[in-house]
Amino acid sequence: MSRELKKIGSNLNLKGIVIHQVFKDAQDRKVNLKLAKSSIIIGDKEKLFIGKLNKAYYKKSNPVYGIFAGLDTQFKTYLNDHLVNNNFFDFTVKSTEYYKKVLESTISATGGFLIFADFINDDNQCRYMLVLTINNKDGYVVSESNLTLEDIKNLDLSKVDIACMINL
Repeated sequence: MSRELKKIGSNLNLKGIVIHQVFKDAQDRKVNLKLAKSSIIIGDKEKLFIGKLNKAYYKKSNPVYGIFAGLDTQFKTYLNDHLVNNNFFDFTVKSTEYYKKVLESTISATGGFLIFADFINDDNQCRYMLVLTINNKDGYVVSESNLTLEDIKNLDLSKVDIACMINL
């Protein structure tokens, strides 16, 4: 009996993905942002990417479960507004600007790419918001034209810095 292997990400109904960039060096309070101009158009590559990030998130750690509580409710307010008004891109911009303020008070923190993904997992019919930071790493690629090494930068999906998966 042969089993058909599922392609990573094929079970995700990706509703939105946005990537913003945060610039911050450790031991410095200065934070700069490069905000995306719009949501990314969703295709197979994006579904595969979020599928791999989703897999890395659960593989890397034992997720800690929590609830929104405490004095600072800004992120919760932005998320609720998105859910009511379906304004995913605006939610990501406001959340990134809020994250900037948090980073300005955290001296040891560094920047990276801040990725937001809103999706439904078709396996369990649950809707999730994935928010994470990740950085490029230096690497190499062999040039197929002249068989030499070339420097590249790529995302190391196993090195997710900070992440949360919110069950909406």
